[in-house]
Amino acid sequence: MRLLLSITAGAVALATVTLPAQSPEAWTSLVEAERAFAAHSVRTTMREAFLAHLSERAVLFSPGPVNGHALYANAPARPGQLSWAPEVVDIAASGDFGYSTGPHQFRRAADGPVMRQGYFCSVWGRDGQQAWKVLVDLGISQPQPLSLDVTPRRPAAAPAVSAGSAAQARASLEAAEKRLTAALAVDQVQAYRAALAPHARVYRDGNPPAEGVEAAVALLSRRGAVTSAAPEAFEIASSGDLAYAHGRLALAGARADAPPVHYVRVWRHQAEGWRVVLDVDTWTAP
Repeated sequence: MRLLLSITAGAVALATVTLPAQSPEAWTSLVEAERAFAAHSVRTTMREAFLAHLSERAVLFSPGPVNGHALYANAPARPGQLSWAPEVVDIAASGDFGYSTGPHQFRRAADGPVMRQGYFCSVWGRDGQQAWKVLVDLGISQPQPLSLDVTPRRPAAAPAVSAGSAAQARASLEAAEKRLTAALAVDQVQAYRAALAPHARVYRDGNPPAEGVEAAVALLSRRGAVTSAAPEAFEIASSGDLAYAHGRLALAGARADAPPVHYVRVWRHQAEGWRVVLDVDTWTAP
């Protein structure tokens, strides 16, 4: 999308600019886009809904990153109903980039029992006033029953601060992601404690979402240590205050034949710099 800045290597001095408050209309438009996507899935099929709402370059994980639009275009329609609802939604000051997360449920048939439930994470983008499209999507499962009867809300975020020009935002985000991935291999808990925003949400398969730094580090401390991690792609809002990265990591004790674990991480730029607001990965609970 033209207004979204792809991240490449580079290093420049950092300048920050306080941004105006988010547009309520832009935030509502993303909530409505997520709800329309979910309604499309219930009304027709998952395949039809995903093809209609994914960007042509959307990233899904199967199990590694693949072009989501091509994945669904080449896949036959399968039985089952996937339903979901947005619970936490945030957008960049530019109104061209945002993320949505909330509960999801899967049934073999519309009137059948819930076979799987959990939480999804979708990052969205658009050009100007054109339609929102999903840029990346990943979710987790949890054994605990959940409800789709949720009211969308904004996270309790600090005021948005731009990371500066496109080049400055690019360099500072890449540096923040590299610092975090390097620190993870030393001490996963302390690395996240330093990088998470106060309202951050961390998702790990088999567990309900952890919201807030202390809940997040408690969840992370119960999982194997990260032995290595590397970012693979980045994307940032044109306002330089919201971005995501995806990459891969390795966990201590993983089977030799286990597929690599991939992550999606959403970052928000605040007065103190880039902070993680949402973190989810593809590790599957045994």
